[in-house]
Amino acid sequence: LALTWLEYPGTLGAATGMDGLVSDRVASPPEYRVAYSESLLLVPTPYLPNDYAATVPPPPDALSPFPGDHPAVFCALHHVWKMDASVFNVWMALLRSAPGSV
Repeated sequence: LALTWLEYPGTLGAATGMDGLVSDRVASPPEYRVAYSESLLLVPTPYLPNDYAATVPPPPDALSPFPGDHPAVFCALHHVWKMDASVFNVWMALLRSAPGSV
């Protein structure tokens, strides 16, 4: 039996072989169970060292991730070693197909 807890409250993906994720109802809402490859084992009270009651004001428009002069912002959230010439060419084609995007 392999469990993960007290690190990342999201799914680690099916390839990790984890059987379960120990979390709480705030960090891993039960209505999103379908998005997890692991079984959710929810503890009754929040377990992550966060202040769930804290509020963060929305950023000003100038700091918005989607400024008004750009129709789309694209990003790649993977290790840099995965970016070879063929992947770079796909990204360039994507950006050319969406004028004004960044």
